[in-house]
Amino acid sequence: MDEKVQEKVQELVQPYITAHEDNKSLRAVLEMKNAEQHKLQIEMSQQSDQHTELRALRDQVIALQQKNEDLQTQVHDKNAEQRLMKKELDQLRQTMDEQHHSMKNQQQRIEELNYRLTSPNTSPASPFNPVFTQSPTANQTPDLGNPFGSSRRKTSDRTHSSLTAVQNDHRSPIITTTPQKEVRT
Repeated sequence: MDEKVQEKVQELVQPYITAHEDNKSLRAVLEMKNAEQHKLQIEMSQQSDQHTELRALRDQVIALQQKNEDLQTQVHDKNAEQRLMKKELDQLRQTMDEQHHSMKNQQQRIEELNYRLTSPNTSPASPFNPVFTQSPTANQTPDLGNPFGSSRRKTSDRTHSSLTAVQNDHRSPIITTTPQKEVRT
């Protein structure tokens, strides 16, 4: 019976003997689990921070994309405006060139006319001759039935004297015409 009691006590005490070792083992496991949990919390905190940073970066990317679209729209508008301005500038240049060309032609024409007016070698047959030839009506006999017959003669005399005065102002060789004959002075 002692043996039985001894065995029985051994059985009952056995869990308590191993309990201390089991307690140490469980504490070690608990410490490892606590360390692992702490490590996971740190990682989770880091991931939360990264997630917050990613959200902020995503918001910045969206804002920058919108700004980029706005800038592209502005560039497109500026390019369209620049094309219009370039077209207008080309038209203005063309107009300016045409006006410059016209002005040059007019200036050349004025110089040519001035030259013809002041040139000593003016041909009598030239349409730009400052001396006018006698009117065909001046050689006709006055109509005696016309009360204005004598006024024609006076008009041609006035024309002759005014032409002579104009010629003297231009200092060109004077070729004067009288109703009857042509005199060169």
